[in-house]
Amino acid sequence: MRNVQELEQFWNWLPVFRAVAESESLTVAARRLDMSPSALSRTLRLLEGALGRELFVRSERSLRPNQHGEALLLAVRQGMRLIHESVRQLQSPEPYGPLRLACTGLYSHRMPILLGALQAAHPDIQPELGWTPPDEITTKLLRGDLDLAFEIDPTPNEEIEIDVIEVLSFGVYCGTEHPLYRATSVDVGRVLTYPFVGPPSSTAGSDQWPAHRARSIGLRVHQVWQAVESCAQSRFLAFLPDSAAEHLSRGPLRRLPFDEVVERTVHLVRRADVSDHHLARVASELFRRHVNSA
Repeated sequence: MRNVQELEQFWNWLPVFRAVAESESLTVAARRLDMSPSALSRTLRLLEGALGRELFVRSERSLRPNQHGEALLLAVRQGMRLIHESVRQLQSPEPYGPLRLACTGLYSHRMPILLGALQAAHPDIQPELGWTPPDEITTKLLRGDLDLAFEIDPTPNEEIEIDVIEVLSFGVYCGTEHPLYRATSVDVGRVLTYPFVGPPSSTAGSDQWPAHRARSIGLRVHQVWQAVESCAQSRFLAFLPDSAAEHLSRGPLRRLPFDEVVERTVHLVRRADVSDHHLARVASELFRRHVNSA
């Protein structure tokens, strides 16, 4: 009971500490908790006073956790998640509730099948699929705003677990309207004389085109399915995952000769501290089995 008594005085302060430490902003944390910034600031001072040490590096615009704050944040996250998962298991032995996912556009064509398999096996799980900028995925996973992500190049982190889900191969494609569709003799040099549909300038290279190969871009699009459709219905070439070209095209496509093998590994990324019963792990295991069986 002594441990309980020692923790009791801190208990109500910890959610405030976590919200501020993760957002590094009193204003953002105040909106999240529906409290005033001044109330949050007082709570943090009480917590630091009780601990006998400061937890933040303070500036005019932010509060960034120092080494003591980072250590406490890790412990608070783990403790809250363990309690939350225990409560959920007591409420229902079957997995249920929202599962927040992010997916690289290069793998989005797989999601309808994978999410359909998840729904069939676990109808009470409610997937919420969105797009998250790659440089924000780790932060959102650790903060609990995201449960599972499909990434090409995940950022290593000791609090993050990374598993391989599939290796994508890529090729150059054209549709029936393109001069090369019925050409009997095609080489790489001839392929590169024609314009491609490619990603926006802000994310140049996100379609995994080899950077050392010079090509011209005649049309820029944001989504893989847009590239597939533009390729199938126009005179643009496209560099596509082979599985996307197969599953997304509503018209015939021809895979052209390209003397460079391009493959990219898609990873499943989640927090390392989730239990076997957590939705992220349940979904990960199902997705991996489904891909392997296919």
